[in-house]
Amino acid sequence: MQASNDNFNPQSFPEKRKYKAQLACILFALLVFFLWLSISFEKKPEIKEAAVLTERIVHATMLISIITLAECFYRIFLLIEEIWHLKTRHKNSYKLMICFVFNGNKKIYLVMVVNMLVSVTLLMNNSTLYWSVFMENFDSYCALLIIMSVVFQFKKPNQVELSQIMEDNKLSIGRRLAFCYYSSYLKIVLNPDFGLTFRERIVQYEQQYGTSILVKKLFILVTESGFIHRNLEHYGDENIKRAHQLPDLERDRAGTQNRTYKNTVYEISVNKDKPLRCVVEGATPLLSMREMSHAANSGLTEDKLKEEILQFYHELNNLLEADVACSNSYELILYKDSSDGHNEPLSHVVKNSIEESLAKEYRSI
Repeated sequence: MQASNDNFNPQSFPEKRKYKAQLACILFALLVFFLWLSISFEKKPEIKEAAVLTERIVHATMLISIITLAECFYRIFLLIEEIWHLKTRHKNSYKLMICFVFNGNKKIYLVMVVNMLVSVTLLMNNSTLYWSVFMENFDSYCALLIIMSVVFQFKKPNQVELSQIMEDNKLSIGRRLAFCYYSSYLKIVLNPDFGLTFRERIVQYEQQYGTSILVKKLFILVTESGFIHRNLEHYGDENIKRAHQLPDLERDRAGTQNRTYKNTVYEISVNKDKPLRCVVEGATPLLSMREMSHAANSGLTEDKLKEEILQFYHELNNLLEADVACSNSYELILYKDSSDGHNEPLSHVVKNSIEESLAKEYRSI
């Protein structure tokens, strides 16, 4: 009998969050406001001059308490919204839901604990002063609590904050596509789990065609515009010629039997020097990013495309550097293919990268 899975069906897809948290915040603000109107304190007793510094410290701890309290209420209001998504977003677990809502921003909890310890110390040493300061500034504290609670709930992150959140959590489109490109293609091609390695495929190519490839690496082209021709000969550069391809690599993957991975060899001829052969290709996710930047409602604008491509480049470089099995099997090439037609020919860029790679190999000997 097939086991049922209630968490994996179209109905289990989470609904969009609505405005329950904001509604709870408004009700809370109104409650505090009416309590504020209904409660009144007599004027506090006069404080001696010697206690002025202590009074200011008490006042500061009270202000910090109000701000951290507003943060707690903000999380509680979010919790109210999440209750409606308990099953679809939190696996019907209250523990997971609470951890999800109160996770992050640990600094505010540290400030809260330190401030609480200071407040308890002051209260134990001079409870009269503490209560007096509270009564004197009760109106201000209520107003601050209302304002902070509303601001926390209704304030949306600006572009700087959103960018920082995405960077800290590696949520940018470029970083995500870099990981997909690495895990679903490069890791398989450069470091296959069995059969010929990438270097061995190059050696087999050399034996088959009686030629030599000096740098036995995959040169990965990352273009500034995100555009890459399906054939690098089509860049209008007569110094680049296709020179067959490496022996195919086959893998069974995701239900596809004998899925074939191909890598093309190109011949680079610059300034009548001896032709150089190398395995070079463009990073295909760049085409997806470029198409996204031209599509409506994709979330990626043409202005942000270059930034995302650089994010892709840095994340891909970090992933490959961290994978020891892929080391000495690749070279990343940043190509500034400007739209004005005055960019450096691709053949020169690839040739320079080959020469730099050879120089590094010689230095490491």
